[in-house]
Amino acid sequence: NGDVKTKMTDIFKFVSDRVKWNGDYTLWSKPPRVTVKQGTGSNTDINCLIYGLIKAAGLTPVPIATNLRTQKRIPPTHPSLKYIDTWVIGVRDGNGNWNVIDASCRDGAVNVLPPLLLTTNAHTIVPSNDEIVNLQALKSDNKVNFNIVATISPEGVVCGKMLGKYNGQDARSLRLKRREAKDSADFVRQYGEDNGFTVEKMTATKLTELSSD
Repeated sequence: NGDVKTKMTDIFKFVSDRVKWNGDYTLWSKPPRVTVKQGTGSNTDINCLIYGLIKAAGLTPVPIATNLRTQKRIPPTHPSLKYIDTWVIGVRDGNGNWNVIDASCRDGAVNVLPPLLLTTNAHTIVPSNDEIVNLQALKSDNKVNFNIVATISPEGVVCGKMLGKYNGQDARSLRLKRREAKDSADFVRQYGEDNGFTVEKMTATKLTELSSD
């Protein structure tokens, strides 16, 4: 199972380092050679490249059609094209679980999709074998672990050290905040404000690294 995620993650990194997502979600794509030459494209333009490499790696990718959460839901009885906004890439692991990636996962990872794509009734695009996929129920370790060592002064001031590990959607949100911050100092200041304390020193590892873990 880990091998499936690792292959998908490595392929996503390879493609996204060379072709950048332009922020658009589309249903149809440009010819792959045009996308590569331009070095940028919609999620579907880049998904076509990722899809081909996943297949070449010996996996069986499946396109999964979905609407964006800002648009009308796809009717479960008839997934008409007028309700479909884009598609993502799914691969089943040895246990039959879906592993899903999309070119717009700039701050996410396998099974850590942007909230705009987290719909409950996406549909596989497989002839005569349509299947509904709940993209909100993908297996992902969405949690934050903290280890805090602190003291309280006679004046009631709490000081100490905090070690935190972010996973899944929590890690995606943190990466997004770092990317949108003006610089590292602005990110540290905002992190303290969001959590209700002052940060004197902060060290972050793998903050910009996509991981299959």
